[in-house]
Amino acid sequence: MRGVRKEKHYPSKRRRRLLAIAAVVALVVVLAVQAFHYRPEVIGTTHDTSIRGEVLGLEVWSHTFEASIQFAEPSPWSEDLHLVGLTSFASDGGRLLAIDRRTGAIRWEVTPDLDEVRAAFADTVLQGGYWHAEQGGPADFDGDGTPEYVLPFTHRTWYPSVLLLVDERGTILRHYEHGGHVTGVVAADIDGDGADEVFATAMVNSSAHKGAGVLLFDGDGMRGAAPYETELQSHVETDDAAIRLVLPNYPDGVMEQFDHPTLTARDPRVFFDPDGSVSLVCRVSLDVNEPDPENMIIVAFDADLRVTHVSAIDRFVARIRREWPERYHQDVGPIDDGWLWAWANDYLRYERGILQNTLETR
Repeated sequence: MRGVRKEKHYPSKRRRRLLAIAAVVALVVVLAVQAFHYRPEVIGTTHDTSIRGEVLGLEVWSHTFEASIQFAEPSPWSEDLHLVGLTSFASDGGRLLAIDRRTGAIRWEVTPDLDEVRAAFADTVLQGGYWHAEQGGPADFDGDGTPEYVLPFTHRTWYPSVLLLVDERGTILRHYEHGGHVTGVVAADIDGDGADEVFATAMVNSSAHKGAGVLLFDGDGMRGAAPYETELQSHVETDDAAIRLVLPNYPDGVMEQFDHPTLTARDPRVFFDPDGSVSLVCRVSLDVNEPDPENMIIVAFDADLRVTHVSAIDRFVARIRREWPERYHQDVGPIDDGWLWAWANDYLRYERGILQNTLETR
């Protein structure tokens, strides 16, 4: 007896189409849930011109700029907020952006107040270039347990800088103008009062005295300006850095051994020593953009910005012996510890904008 043949039934084209659509919708729902529960990975780093958020390798948001990215990092307030600093000679450069990591929305942006900059440095200083947002960092300036964010903006033509202190809403709390590139900032509770101070390094581009600059700001400071020319100070608030030092260029005979005309301080560091003291350390060299170890010295200060140590690194000493005139090989110039100590302690010291001394040997 033959069995009964069963016919196979296949879904119609319409039903197959509906099933495919349902599968796509389900995938979209799954990805949406993933995007909601998992923060997108932020893709974008120095020198890129775009930044995007990805979930499971799929792009969920993106921004493209004319400017390039100087830095991109999580904010000190929330993992959902990403900070992006824009640089380069471009019309959309010179901004700090706060981007929502989940949605890509720009929550706020800040840039220097050009009216304040013009008051300190005059219009001509701002011609022929754009601002660059430089790497900053968190600073609990008021000691309330919630950090602010401090960063320098530099202008690449005539080298003025602006230090900004902003809160998590993008409000500019402090605005300080400096006559020369600010090359680095670091925050720490240096005096032990529960609030951070900001230690900054810079180049001083004043016509009156060129050299390396180091600055210390406390909760009462970071307003006003340290302008190029003394007579412009009447147009801005008083320079209220707690302490500002100018380490002037080496004497002319020594400076003639270099290609660059101005000393620059950079790479500020704060160290807490086992005995409870604090050391503020920076490097001083002749290069604005990148430090050259063959002309570098190390300078250390105490919490009051008094010099405690200065020395030339070994590669600088080797270069002097290899390339400089013989008179600089012994007790004249940076190779000699006594000469270097005398130079490092012959600085200009300002406290809340008031000059405390004069140069002894220049």
